[in-house]
Amino acid sequence: MNFKLAVGLLLALVSMAMAQPAGDRIVYQKVFPGSNPEFQEISIDRSGSARYKEAKDDPNPVEFKVDAPLATEIFGLAESLDHFNRKLESGLAVARVGEKTFRFEGSTPGSQTYNYSIDPTALKLQDYFEKMGESQRLFIKLEYTVRFDRLGTYDALLMMDQARARGRLIGAEHFVPLLDRIVKNKRFMNIARDRADTLARYIRESSAAPAP
Repeated sequence: MNFKLAVGLLLALVSMAMAQPAGDRIVYQKVFPGSNPEFQEISIDRSGSARYKEAKDDPNPVEFKVDAPLATEIFGLAESLDHFNRKLESGLAVARVGEKTFRFEGSTPGSQTYNYSIDPTALKLQDYFEKMGESQRLFIKLEYTVRFDRLGTYDALLMMDQARARGRLIGAEHFVPLLDRIVKNKRFMNIARDRADTLARYIRESSAAPAP
């Protein structure tokens, strides 16, 4: 490749990277009294680094990461929604299904709270965040069973595998060390160790997580 052309391409890539505000963050919050949990908050930045909380002052938030293509898609959807400076509430007379808030923090601040939306872009973005929340609740459950309820570990793994089969497992790389711990520990049932091994392999293959 011509040296000047190579330098030009490099400068263009640097310029594109600088054009993306590094501090941008999307926050999704859902408050639904009577549900379990009643509060959820998921935040994600452009790099895909994310956090899940079940209380505003949650002392043990779950840190996880989604892959770059999904993070880019999520921010693209937010941009299509004018960074939440456009009304999302449908105004239809429907039952209360949880108060949901999208908030864009950073270069173009915006926020919308709604009960029910019919905007297809908003619904797609909401589904991504719901999947992230479901995945991290599965992580919390699996972590609990490994520590305090060894006999319940297989059921937790089964729920995780069912979520995987339905395409609802997102941001699961941080599951791998926990799954490996199950695989290597003979105190767990063989069927649990086998399922943990299958899930660990799936996550590594789908996210390119390095083997230990």
